[in-house]
Amino acid sequence: MIYLKNPKMRIVLLFLFTILLGNIQAQSTLGAINLEPRNVIKTNPMAMIIGPIVFSSEYRIAIENVTSRNQSVQIGISYLGQNSILKSQYEGDTLYTQYGISLILRGYRAQLSYRFYINDDAPNGLYFAPHLSYSSAKVFQKQNNYIYKDEYFKFTYVNFAGMVGYQILANKTIALDMFFGMGYKSNNFDLFEKNQFKAQDKEGLYMFGENFKMYLGFNLGYAF
Repeated sequence: MIYLKNPKMRIVLLFLFTILLGNIQAQSTLGAINLEPRNVIKTNPMAMIIGPIVFSSEYRIAIENVTSRNQSVQIGISYLGQNSILKSQYEGDTLYTQYGISLILRGYRAQLSYRFYINDDAPNGLYFAPHLSYSSAKVFQKQNNYIYKDEYFKFTYVNFAGMVGYQILANKTIALDMFFGMGYKSNNFDLFEKNQFKAQDKEGLYMFGENFKMYLGFNLGYAF
């Protein structure tokens, strides 16, 4: 038996084990029922203003699939680009503009949650969901048309949380998904140079504390 010393790995495995058990139980009864809608595709346009990583904009798409009468699984994929805050940092600096220097942020985010609906048939009503999120982004310096890829800043955010939410389906078509959650986060901020990573000062990256994570948000979607 392998002993996992890393607490983050223990949480990930527990999370995946919870999803596996829920999915096995759900599949045993799914064939006996006929639920509509079975899928919801959603996004949040507000995330394009401020993304999960500082200076980022998030272009998100999430798909929820009903696995049983009261359960569903949701997977989210996002592209992360620079937001207006980062752009204003170098556009307002004469040293950057004088030498044609700018910054580029590129990254991605992956999310996974398994929902247990309390009172109504999925995907409608009050639910509880264990949630996992992984975000990674790099910030490069660009001068004229050349991007310096051998030296960059890298952000890596890992979040585990318990979510409580309420999803409303208007005419079984238009979805409004509102949620709140709390959990654990592990955020890293590193500089890559001379073929190695160097940890950077993370002051200003945390609003509530180094390892405490809080969610409060919504998604809009289409059910089918």
